[in-house]
Amino acid sequence: MAVTAMAASADAPAFTFGAVSPTAAATPTPPRAATARLRQSCATLEAELWNARFALQQRQDEAARLKQTLRSLRDENGRLRAMFDECQDELFDHVELKAAHDTARQQLQEANVLLRRSAAQRELAHARARKSHGSMLSMSEQSARCVLMWVDHVRGLEAGREVLVRELDEARDAAAICCTCHSAKATVVLLPCGHCACDTCKAHVIGKCPVCRCVPASLQPLYL
Repeated sequence: MAVTAMAASADAPAFTFGAVSPTAAATPTPPRAATARLRQSCATLEAELWNARFALQQRQDEAARLKQTLRSLRDENGRLRAMFDECQDELFDHVELKAAHDTARQQLQEANVLLRRSAAQRELAHARARKSHGSMLSMSEQSARCVLMWVDHVRGLEAGREVLVRELDEARDAAAICCTCHSAKATVVLLPCGHCACDTCKAHVIGKCPVCRCVPASLQPLYL
């Protein structure tokens, strides 16, 4: 049963305790504590969303840098391959350097194996990068390891190329000097032994090579 309070004046409206007005029942006001919790939750979610977007942007930037590095390494691979092909062509042009040519040819084959292996590893890293696009952090670690391995291979190939060039220069210098007088420029090569002689000494080596004592089958002009 509702209890009615006494009016303070004749014009003041009467208030009934225990009854709820229609307006208050239609629009309930949430408690302040619940409102504060909702605001705190919204702020936390916004901060987490911003952090996630920032992390995603960093991964995308890192992936772009790795792709650029792979393109640069691909260009470097082509440049090194062209240099090795040129070196191989030069070796084939000199029949009198057969021994040096065979050694260089074997080293070039080993270098080509390393190139193919490096290319396969690079393609594997690129495929993993495409497949693992959803996981930027894992892709970055794998790609970085592949890039480091590729850089090591490139450095090794560059060092091997320098050794080949140095050996080729030494072989050219040795072939350009007469094996008899060791002073004049060689003009003929003795076959099949491959030793060289100058115009002055070639008459003395027709019967026997002064180096290996082999009887030459023929003397061929030497062009250096």
